Amino acid sequence: MPISKKEFKKGHPVTDAEKTMLNFLKRNPDKAYAARELVEALGYVLGEDLLGDFVTMTAVNEILKTLIKEKAVVKRHIGFTDYYMVKS
Repeated sequence: MPISKKEFKKGHPVTDAEKTMLNFLKRNPDKAYAARELVEALGYVLGEDLLGDFVTMTAVNEILKTLIKEKAVVKRHIGFTDYYMVKS
């Protein structure tokens, strides 16, 4: 299956999860979110399944690392929390 030029330049396919998270942040450019807030804003329910929560949060953190590496998202540590915002 062919990949896009953007995916070719990045060296890996763009996942649906990356697109979803980045699009959410682009629609909310004046706000920064903690990883947990992003998960909940995207419609996931946390607190019902410990293993499921762990898997979800691990995946979200990996996606955020990728988006930071690609310079699409910026991270800032404020207080005891890491916040993420679309790069303007």
